[in-house]
Amino acid sequence: MRPQRNLFTQILLLLLFVSPSLGDDRPLAFERDIRPIFRAHCFDCHGATEEMKGGLDLRLVRLMERGGDSGPAITPGDPNASYLLDRVRNGEMPPGDHHVPADQVETLTRWLAAGAPTARPEPESIGPGLGITPEERSFWAFQPITRPETPDPESFAAETHVRTPLDAVLVGNAKDGKLAPQADRDTLIVRAYFDLVGLPPSPEEVQRWSQDPGTDWFDRLLTELLDSPHYGERWGRHW
Repeated sequence: MRPQRNLFTQILLLLLFVSPSLGDDRPLAFERDIRPIFRAHCFDCHGATEEMKGGLDLRLVRLMERGGDSGPAITPGDPNASYLLDRVRNGEMPPGDHHVPADQVETLTRWLAAGAPTARPEPESIGPGLGITPEERSFWAFQPITRPETPDPESFAAETHVRTPLDAVLVGNAKDGKLAPQADRDTLIVRAYFDLVGLPPSPEEVQRWSQDPGTDWFDRLLTELLDSPHYGERWGRHW
């Protein structure tokens, strides 16, 4: 199998079956935790345009404390006295049928209870528009591509079934330090067909690959499926 296809397949399987831990014990901060909520639900009316609805600007904490036509929008340290949170909880903000999800309302509540902290001192002035924050610039998709160091597969015990660097990464992130039990050949054949072309193999195809004597049978199966026009049809539907 060509190295590029082998790498692509490993990345595909990693994306399909590995979910990183999202736990985070850091204190809440406006820039990292609250601004994304406002960007998704509030900034169209209260930050993105030069004229703010109701005179309310949500881009900085001090601007929320100052508030708009209805008075201060938040009271740091007292969520129940924060007019903004009251409107969000009642489904009045944002207007319409689209409401802030409950988990984000809880995050906003905890942030206000903590005193509405920021990650750093706020700027003395702010121009029109939203701009791009350091937190947004640090998003993983905007970072240069680097090759991480991976453990040596030979350093793992045989019962872990580690054969490739990707296996080593998976084992390193597994709670019990082991991979799932290895699937039998027929199961691998069916999985490959569904993942790459979106359809199950015919009985003849299962028989052909299940009886293939070569040690590289799975690599050749993946190459055949990746070369198939049905692979392009399968993934082209996303565009």
